[in-house]
Amino acid sequence: MIVDQVGANESVIVMTHEPNWLLDWYWGSSTGQNVTHLIEEHLKGRCRLRLAGDLHNYMRHSSIPGSHSLVEHLLVNGQGGAFLHPTHIFEGFKEFHGGHYENQATYPSMQDSRRVRHHTCTPLILLNIAHCLLFLLNKTSSLGFTYLARFDKGVSELYEIVLLRDFKKYFVHKVDGS
Repeated sequence: MIVDQVGANESVIVMTHEPNWLLDWYWGSSTGQNVTHLIEEHLKGRCRLRLAGDLHNYMRHSSIPGSHSLVEHLLVNGQGGAFLHPTHIFEGFKEFHGGHYENQATYPSMQDSRRVRHHTCTPLILLNIAHCLLFLLNKTSSLGFTYLARFDKGVSELYEIVLLRDFKKYFVHKVDGS
């Protein structure tokens, strides 16, 4: 289809579910081989934008002029999620398939991502573990439902205290400018 329908001077946007370029860099793996083959062998420099979601944040990397990058812009736009994934863990991402990139924009900023991590990650991990254990209790015991109902109320209150305290204090402050 590419050979027949995409002209030599046309630009192409490649959209995938996951941002393999970031996840492969982070995990030291090599996934998305079909997409890579498509970009390298068939599009040959015509891919102007690679777009993905899945990570609940916004990140845009642009190729450094003269670095012979196969893709001009790498964009993660997964902000429709119920929570934010960190951006600071990708701070060292600078290269993709021989091309060199620089970070143009992130949300949350890498500095904010570090700050929020210190305030919310540990309590949320513990709450999720406890919630899973009570879910199993509910499945194996007739008393579990009562405990789970009480726990859900407690979780809601803790989420409000832990999450909303930090996020409202910070993000509402930023939006209002106060």
